[in-house]
Amino acid sequence: MKGGQVIKAARRYREMTQSEVAALYGVSLRTVQRWEKSKSLHFEIVFAVVEQVCNLKLGHVLLMGYEDE
Repeated sequence: MKGGQVIKAARRYREMTQSEVAALYGVSLRTVQRWEKSKSLHFEIVFAVVEQVCNLKLGHVLLMGYEDE
């Protein structure tokens, strides 16, 4: 999974909108949209969004093997 796919999978698992993630992380909606389309993101961003905003362990999200719809 690429960084953007990990964020998207965690967000969907928690049934959160992109707007909710943006508000909780303190960034714009457009930023979250760009992250989810990105193939390369800094590990720190992926880790922080998944663990702090979505309240999931990064390892669990990676093990889900979530496929983009």
